[in-house]
Amino acid sequence: MYPDNIASILKESEGSNPTGIKIVGTVGLQAQSVEVLKSMLEAGMTVARFDFSWGDREYHQKTYDNLQLAVKESKIMCAVMLDTKGLEITVMKDKSATIEISEGQSITLTTDVHAVATSTLLPVSCPDLPHLLKPGDPVFIARYLFTGSETSSTYLEVTEVGATTVTCIAKNDASLSGMMLTVHINNLPTNKDALTEQDTE
Repeated sequence: MYPDNIASILKESEGSNPTGIKIVGTVGLQAQSVEVLKSMLEAGMTVARFDFSWGDREYHQKTYDNLQLAVKESKIMCAVMLDTKGLEITVMKDKSATIEISEGQSITLTTDVHAVATSTLLPVSCPDLPHLLKPGDPVFIARYLFTGSETSSTYLEVTEVGATTVTCIAKNDASLSGMMLTVHINNLPTNKDALTEQDTE
């Protein structure tokens, strides 16, 4: 139920932030509790970004519920942005695992998402990957929200394409770690639906 007087729970944010300026803050992980979300609002956040590249529906629902409580307690209005997964390709690995890559080594990308990720075998979330690449094509794999650091990203060159695998050569040393690794290729089709079944759900 909405209150009869919406102004009773909302107020203009105090400080030097003009109305036209929007400050986007990504919520979740370290920013899920009511207390932390409230502090983000008080620090000037005007848009809360929900990143659907990770986490399940229940986790994001809890974050959203906590954001509503934080808005009510702080009386500071905040918009919500849903950042959907879309056509993003990811490496299927244990988020706590670190994968060491050496320059010159062979790495196989497989569409078998149940395979265990190792320094020589990386399962990926794109079943069409072998049809999108050919020998000589570049592949870039990096930690999600990468900085381009040579030590946390690896550049690959395709040497062979199979029915369910793509074999590559690593062009640099790298230590791949973090919650999620993303795969970037030049030939990602643009005729696919922008929203996945998970996004729609």
